Amino acid sequence: MNEWLTLTETLSHTMRVHAPGWTDRNDADPGITMLEMLAFLAEGLRYRRGIVAGGSPAALRIVAALSAYIEPDANDAAVTGTLHEHWCGPKRPRFFSGRLLTADDLTEEQEYHREKHRRHLQTMHESGVVEGLRVTIGADGTTLTIEPGFAIDPAGHELCIDRAIAVAVPVGTVSPAAVALYYAERLVDPLLFGASQAMEPGHIEEGTRVAIAASDDDGVIIGRIDSDGDAWRVDASFAPLRTR
Repeated sequence: MNEWLTLTETLSHTMRVHAPGWTDRNDADPGITMLEMLAFLAEGLRYRRGIVAGGSPAALRIVAALSAYIEPDANDAAVTGTLHEHWCGPKRPRFFSGRLLTADDLTEEQEYHREKHRRHLQTMHESGVVEGLRVTIGADGTTLTIEPGFAIDPAGHELCIDRAIAVAVPVGTVSPAAVALYYAERLVDPLLFGASQAMEPGHIEEGTRVAIAASDDDGVIIGRIDSDGDAWRVDASFAPLRTR
């Protein structure tokens, strides 16, 4: 539009575009009265918010919001530069005053941020060991120790071991075997809720599962072990994949 219209003119223009069948626009028409009432209420809101007429940024935003419903004038400059819009990113909830929030909405908000974080780890760092997680075999030859460390799995999950842990090699494990880490979750911290005082887990705790097997699947292999029939030893020639 070439100039800013008053609120009443803007509303009237909008109705001409979206209701072409409405032809009686005399002052006595009830529709005109309703438009003027809406303009009066909008002007009152502008005044109560301390908006000064005459082109203040806030006033221009109000007129611009109303003008968004009007088809562009043929004399307006065309928008250039955008050839195509492609929507492939995750959706996030939009919050506004008066919206009823449910557990699904809050879960969706969490998942949005988790997905963004996972995508960052996947694309910027890839999967592998970040630091630590060295594997050693105990003197008995049947128990291995994993040192504290951090890794990222192929799905972008964080795998953390915050203290040295000992893991017994399962009886019947076929040599050679991979020592792999996998992402895990569990429900914890039961809470009472509702009139029936039912129990429901209050938190989801993230963790790391250790597996010793021939398959590596979607986990992160931090070591390989082999056996001479009597005891297990670490394959010193194996180098774990590391993140970049």
